[in-house]
Amino acid sequence: DALQESEEKYRSLVETISDLVWEIDADGLYTYISPKVREILGYEPMELLHTSPLAIMPEDERRRIEPLLKRAIAAPGPITSLENRCQKKDGTLAVMETSAVPRFAPDGSFAGYRGIDRDVTGRRMAEDALRESEERYRSFVESANEAIFILQDGVIPFCNRRGLELIGYSPDHVKNHSFLDLVHPDDRAAAYDRHMRRLNGEIINPLAEIRIIDSQGEMHWMEINAVQVSWDGRPATL
Repeated sequence: DALQESEEKYRSLVETISDLVWEIDADGLYTYISPKVREILGYEPMELLHTSPLAIMPEDERRRIEPLLKRAIAAPGPITSLENRCQKKDGTLAVMETSAVPRFAPDGSFAGYRGIDRDVTGRRMAEDALRESEERYRSFVESANEAIFILQDGVIPFCNRRGLELIGYSPDHVKNHSFLDLVHPDDRAAAYDRHMRRLNGEIINPLAEIRIIDSQGEMHWMEINAVQVSWDGRPATL
């Protein structure tokens, strides 16, 4: 009775958690897959029993994962957060994050793996969308004809291609030298005052004219249009 109660308790836990729980044997074939597979991938558990996880992967993913599975069977060890794509029964794709540990028989021989698959499709889509958005805006910034730069902690942690061409310095140089070194001596006090007032949240005219000195000592009149932004989680000027 105690054994039956324990089994029912763990079966209930396995079948109600949000992750897909499974076991494969020493040949890499499913011997158990939890009912959560219906919700995540659209298959009945019986449809996948005695099949390989590779069977529900697209061809290109199968070619990538198959050598990894063979190595894991040949040299058993923990599998941690392995991302892989599976094809749902309706033909759409799901991105799964797989973690597993090897199982061993009483005689010490390798018996397979026991693991979980977590559906991370939404997270992956969000990350891909964020990366695409970042690349798009990076392209805009780097191809702009205007100098675009960030001021923070008295230095310039970011300057676009046009800005670097204008001042004639490398990114490392501007990251390690005060931005005031680029400003004409007669304009430094006013430039510093506007920068600090803006960082302190004061609303001031975003437009200003300033003279800068490039790496060759030549002076350029610039019209600055500046606003306060957050850079790496801290206040800065753009």
